[in-house]
Amino acid sequence: MIWELSRHQHLVTLAKAYRLTGEGRYAQELFRQWYDWNDQNPYGIGINWASSLEVAFRSLSWLWIWHLLNGCSVMPEHFSFHLRRALALNARHISRFYPPTFLQTPICLVRE
Repeated sequence: MIWELSRHQHLVTLAKAYRLTGEGRYAQELFRQWYDWNDQNPYGIGINWASSLEVAFRSLSWLWIWHLLNGCSVMPEHFSFHLRRALALNARHISRFYPPTFLQTPICLVRE
């Protein structure tokens, strides 16, 4: 469950809801959860930084969020900066720790 929630695919759903309806409450909830997750999971510390694959999944979700929230009227003033900075840290983490150091099963190699 930890991995699934920290992939932030549910935030993409909130971004889609905002894009389709224009209702700011969806985007506001997305921003609240995104900032809360980042506050609770500082770069490089904890289980959500243990797998480069999981960091990559999270990055893909964040890229979709960035695209879907383009022009969002309720976006916090510095969200774009914070998101770009977080994506840069994710990219740094992935490049630093790829390939993963743990023994991989064939299915892990396919996912990578």
